[in-house]
Parts: sequence; structure tokens; C-alpha cells
Amino acid sequence: MNETDLSFCPRCGAKTRAKGKNLRICPKCHLKNYTNPRPCNAVIFYNKTGEILMVKRKLDPQKDKWDLPGGFINPNETLEESVKREIQEELTLSLKGFTYLSSYIDTYLFENVRYSTLCFVFSMHFDAKNVIRCADDATSYGWFSQKNIPSKDIAFDGIRRALKDYFTR
Repeated sequence: MNETDLSFCPRCGAKTRAKGKNLRICPKCHLKNYTNPRPCNAVIFYNKTGEILMVKRKLDPQKDKWDLPGGFINPNETLEESVKREIQEELTLSLKGFTYLSSYIDTYLFENVRYSTLCFVFSMHFDAKNVIRCADDATSYGWFSQKNIPSKDIAFDGIRRALKDYFTR
């Protein structure tokens, strides 16, 4: 099911009607419910030899697949705050600076509902003095050169596109 298939009003519970691709309207209370993408973030860490860091996902969706560290933006949190929090939670690292790469649209299947996402991807040089400890959503990590990225085992298409863009720049 797509999130746009959610057909009951969150305010009054009446059955809603679709109007266009991303809008549902309640005929009873007239609430307009737009289905906008869920914002998220990811960081491409690179080392002095040009390898990039990827993490193995601990949870579904795409459990045991490779991903970039990152996650969803919480309410009342800026994009920058969310990047710092997610990297701290996932790898126990504190960030001091990162560079915006680009944004990527994707989908995220969670509990049989397919959500639209918009992922803001950043890059950052990894300081070898840092110690990575996988926590929260990551079970392990690996460093990959452009030639040995596990392309068939990457969790999301948006991450695959981000990596392609990163290596062509």
C-alpha cells in the first residue's frame, strides 16, 4: 500500500477522496491531507585513499543490506541537527563539518506502507583518529573503493544514485 492509499481522515475518521496524485480530501470536515515526502539524510564518509564508509542495516526495511549512515529528520530538528544526531546514534561519531552533495527521491517500505522520501546527502572526510562503534541501526561497517562497492546489496536506489554521483564528481 502507498501512503496515498490511506483513505480515512485523521481528524474525523470519515472516508476521504483522492484528488490528484498526492492529495486526499475529507468530504465531512473538508481537511486537505497532502502526502509529502519524508525528509532524511545520509553521509558519505571518505578516507585519504578515496574509499567510502558504508554500514550494514540492523533493521527492516532492507535488513542486512548496505547503506550510508544517516536517517530521518525528527520534528523540531533542522537538517544539520539531524545529520549530527543520526551519525552520533549510528556510529558514535561527533561531526564538525560536512558538505552538501545533492538530494535524492526514493521510497521506503515500512510495515507494508510505501512512503516517499527525500534524502539530503552530504560528504565528509573521515579523520583516522576517530573510532567507529556501530550502534542503533547499524550492525557493521566497511570501507569500499569505487570498484568494490557492493552495488547489488545496497538497500535503496537513492543511495545507489548518490554514490554514482559522488564518484563521478
